[in-house]
Amino acid sequence: MKAFITFIVSVVTMAQMGWAQLNPSPSQYFHNLLFQNVAATGMDGRVRIDGAYRNVSPNTFVGAPVNQLFSIQGKVGGRSGVGLQFQQESAGLLNRSRILGSYALDLSSGQTRVRLGVGLGTMLSRINQSGGAVIRGEIGDPLIAAFNEQKMKVDGSIGALVETGQGWMIMTSIPSLGAIQEFSAYDGVDYAVLNFMVSKKLNFAKTQDGSVSVQPLLGYRLIKGLPGIVDMGASMNYQGWIKFCGIYHSNNEVALGVGIPYKEKLSIDFTYNTGKVYTKNYLNTAGTMELHLMLTLGKTKQ
Repeated sequence: MKAFITFIVSVVTMAQMGWAQLNPSPSQYFHNLLFQNVAATGMDGRVRIDGAYRNVSPNTFVGAPVNQLFSIQGKVGGRSGVGLQFQQESAGLLNRSRILGSYALDLSSGQTRVRLGVGLGTMLSRINQSGGAVIRGEIGDPLIAAFNEQKMKVDGSIGALVETGQGWMIMTSIPSLGAIQEFSAYDGVDYAVLNFMVSKKLNFAKTQDGSVSVQPLLGYRLIKGLPGIVDMGASMNYQGWIKFCGIYHSNNEVALGVGIPYKEKLSIDFTYNTGKVYTKNYLNTAGTMELHLMLTLGKTKQ
């Protein structure tokens, strides 16, 4: 009976691989825009390293989705930025990994800042057959063997970002060209094919030690094979020593987070997402926990 339940859960888990896409990493909105848009590559003007770890419903069911994200980026020359990002997903039997190199060019004029970015990389999907896996595929299954013999698939991304002197930021991107182009033989149906976000930074209560700023945002994501999702949220930075953020997704999800920055060089951020409402009745999900770390190197900021 236990084996049967484990099998059913693993199948449901694989069917719900869209969790990671329907509930994007809060990092891409509040902590590291590169995870959402390659046009943000190097925009901080310093070498920057980010890492994020996300666990869907930790300790509540076997094979719960786990996501790991890593990126490094920096400014090159006067107007260019280069970056490298890596994403690893595992859910039940299925593992996915993606690596993407990116380049962005700053076309700023006056107080308006315009950036265009492009990324190129690969995507690889595998069924887990390792002996240490809690849920693993049968080694002798020919269907699994055929799936794991697939070659790496070409992937890419393009994006644009505009910032104004009045604090507005508008950006749009196609985050996964492989998800909409036949040349990659892409097998995913849950990947975002278009991202859009607009936000405005509002400064309040300037003090000797710093200031209080609030940045509301509105986003839209077009998902392959699924309805589009609207995201509405805001972040608050209190005198540069603590940050709060929250976001509501139109698929009835809410994420709340808190972060502790240190002199714009180091930041530790924790976010909790409520988890999909309908799955709670079947899998007893406890939401999604995410930890994000950021480190910057260099003395000046662009």
